[in-house]
Order: sequence, then C-alpha cells, then structure tokens
Amino acid sequence: MFMMNVIAATSLAAGQIPVGGDPDRAQDIITGSDVDSIRNIASAYGKVYQSEDKSGDPKLVGRMNGARYIVYFYGCKRHTDCDSIQFYYGLSSNKDYTQTVDDWNRTMRFATASIDEDGDPVLTMDVTLVGGLTRANMTDWFDLFDLQMGDFRGRLLD
Repeated sequence: MFMMNVIAATSLAAGQIPVGGDPDRAQDIITGSDVDSIRNIASAYGKVYQSEDKSGDPKLVGRMNGARYIVYFYGCKRHTDCDSIQFYYGLSSNKDYTQTVDDWNRTMRFATASIDEDGDPVLTMDVTLVGGLTRANMTDWFDLFDLQMGDFRGRLLD
C-alpha cells in the first residue's frame, strides 16, 4: 500500500494522474509548463496575449472587465516548467492610496495590495503550480482575481 501511495504521489507531481486517480483525466491537470492552457482559461475573461518578461520567462497580458492585468510566471526552468504564477494589476495615479491599501490588506484574503516604487497602488495574487492544478481550480483562481481586481478598482476609483 505504501508503494502505491508513493507511485500515485510521484505521478500526480509529474502531472500524470489527477486527484482521484483517473488517468483518463490527466489532461485536466495544468502545470507550469502548460502556458497555453493557462492562456486559454484567461481568454474566457477577455483578450489576452502571451509574451516574455525581461528574463525570457512567459507572461500573459490580458483584460478583465476593461482593466489590464498581467500573469507573471516564476521559478521557471529554461523559461518553462514554472513553479508559480502571480496575477498583477496596477493603476497609475498621483493620489495617495496608502489608507486604501492598508484597509484592503486588513480585511481581504488571497490578493495583496501594495504601493509600487512609483507610488502607484497594485494588487497581486500568488498561486503555486507545484504538482499541478485541475482546470477547475485554475479557473477558480481567475474568477477570484477577477472579483478581487474589480473590488480593488472600485475602491481606488471611488
């Protein structure tokens, strides 16, 4: 039994068998090597295109409800097989949003607000891809970021 669990855990980490052990559903597991699947999920929320960051790792730039956001890929091996992603939304402004950022971080979960080096408010949300995520789980992360980005934008633009 122990050996079966080790084999199942190794297969899951390799993205071969999804949770539940159904090998016919292996394509439902999305890993950090599957940028196309992540881009396809993102396209359900609006226009999205793939490019590269300064180090050559993939990144997605898209729009949700008219707002531009970026998905950065981190911990990549040779610009693929990344171990996490970060959703990023920023708003350029001359206003002081320190109180809004503090209120957000005190009352909200998952996405974190901060002030960037230019003094602009940003919202980020990190997602680990180690072991892979089901398509439904990845879609849920996009849903969550869409909701939180909308809420954050509403607070900034009030």
